[in-house]
Amino acid sequence: MTSLTARLKRELWRRFGTRDYPAEWDGLVYGGGKISQRFWEYFKAIELLDLSRESRLLDIGGGSPVTGLSFFPRLLAAMGVQMAVMDINFGDAPDVPDNVTLLHGLADRPNLAAAIRSFNPTHIACLSVLEHASDEQQIGIFEAVEEAFLGTCLVVTLEFHETIRYWEQMPTTGSLSRAVSRLTRFYLNDIESSPVLAVNAVDGDKRMWRPLALRFLA
Repeated sequence: MTSLTARLKRELWRRFGTRDYPAEWDGLVYGGGKISQRFWEYFKAIELLDLSRESRLLDIGGGSPVTGLSFFPRLLAAMGVQMAVMDINFGDAPDVPDNVTLLHGLADRPNLAAAIRSFNPTHIACLSVLEHASDEQQIGIFEAVEEAFLGTCLVVTLEFHETIRYWEQMPTTGSLSRAVSRLTRFYLNDIESSPVLAVNAVDGDKRMWRPLALRFLA
């Protein structure tokens, strides 16, 4: 673990769930806060990315129509990480740090491949995006990475169930396998399941789905 990873974890703990650093989804609605799905996704992404001062991170889907940038890229940017953030909606994008480049556009295959080539990242993060994209778009993200990414590390988090689609875009074992199989220059180095369920995935005694985190290395 790099010293920057440790600093990012400490700052995540300090900021998450506080009014000074609003998060788009902080788990408080379901009583979670710091021990919740989204905190785990950020915590695990920081750990798996293991960024250094020389890293250049492309964050797919890190925009926010309310705050311009979402919680995760703001956290990393505050710790000095050079970043590009790709999204279709940054709102008015107030107070964008100097070390953040905004890339406007849908992360389909051609747009994402062009963004990767223009920014030339060493790392890519795609946090809680796949479950909001069609099967074709999910496949396209991995195809763009395979086509254009010359860095070393891709980290993805997503909500997942092995066989059941609780909504139309929800990744399952089959659909996720079809998407990640587009990667041939990268291999799956880590796959972890969250110890806490997705915040809205409990129906009485029935436990339904949980987040996954995957790390692919070149």
